[in-house]
Amino acid sequence: MFGKFRKGEEDTDRCGLRIPPPPVAFMPVRVAVRSRDPRFLAATPDLADAVANTVDDGRDVFAGMPQGWKDVKLWAQRLLLKR
Repeated sequence: MFGKFRKGEEDTDRCGLRIPPPPVAFMPVRVAVRSRDPRFLAATPDLADAVANTVDDGRDVFAGMPQGWKDVKLWAQRLLLKR
């Protein structure tokens, strides 16, 4: 399963709840496969071409960013709307 998130992008989930904007652009890939997932790259040919022709240069794109669960949780809590 694929997804794509742009830095600072603001959006809502399927229930209309606000999704916190990500601090960096990223494309998560999960092992779960739903019936619509195979269509993801077919619907985004530019992204499919970029993924097919990319070269891993070995950089750690998360270097310098906190990666501990507690830090991620604190980051997300700060961005959620107060009810």
